[in-house]
Amino acid sequence: MALFDGFIFGFFDNFLLILGTYFGVTVEYRLHRLTHDYKTARKLRDFLRKNSKGVLGGLIGAGLSHVVSNGFGAFLDPTLNHMYVGIAIGTLVPVLFIPIIEALKSRRSSST
Repeated sequence: MALFDGFIFGFFDNFLLILGTYFGVTVEYRLHRLTHDYKTARKLRDFLRKNSKGVLGGLIGAGLSHVVSNGFGAFLDPTLNHMYVGIAIGTLVPVLFIPIIEALKSRRSSST
């Protein structure tokens, strides 16, 4: 049975994205519960508690897993194999905007 062109890419794209989103939300949930006495850990926990409610971890988990899933899916799919580096780099660029957007949101909410 022959697969449709791009099937392997599509499968890995969504499968790894879903796993990454779950992982990102789980990591952020665990960071919320962090109770170490380290000043940096408390600052991170307070920042996450104040600003994200699970969204930031989900965004980062989804964004980074999307980079991996697109690159890996394109690498494995014979119809897209020659484009996997460009696809991976192209999906990484929007992830770099997450900290900028979060900083702008934080600055905007503190000024109101």
